[in-house]
Amino acid sequence: MERAMRQRFHQLYPQERSNLSFGRIVDILHRDGRLDDDIAGALRQMSKIRNQVAHEQAELDLDIANYFGSTDSSVGGSLWGVVVVDRRG
Repeated sequence: MERAMRQRFHQLYPQERSNLSFGRIVDILHRDGRLDDDIAGALRQMSKIRNQVAHEQAELDLDIANYFGSTDSSVGGSLWGVVVVDRRG
């Protein structure tokens, strides 16, 4: 999902640096009305969890794993308009 979002983001914003953090990409899409508050918040939370596990070698408890899995599914469906068809043109 992140890869598809990054590709679409750079199509929409070719002037932006190619190495922006995922959080910054979410901020820009949210600021410009391409992501609603709930989706932007869920993406930020997923990114935070992923970064904690990857960089801090934190353990992922079952509740967080379940949240991540359920959020990934619902956010993925909601992002269809951003990644595939830009609703704003």
